Amino acid sequence: MQKWEHCELKGNSVIVMSRGGLRRKDTKLIEHNAWKSLEDDGWELVSVVTDQEGEFRYYFKRPVE
Repeated sequence: MQKWEHCELKGNSVIVMSRGGLRRKDTKLIEHNAWKSLEDDGWELVSVVTDQEGEFRYYFKRPVE
């Protein structure tokens, strides 16, 4: 059975949700470059939601190797 890890992108802040717990990875890049970085690392967009402040939160997944 395929296993996945997940992450959340809000602005330029990435939070990786894995079996080992949550890890924050501040990309310190503009949002566009954060997207490119996630794509280059094999992350696939699965959902977009708007939080209570009206900011978009993007959720990604990638297979666990």
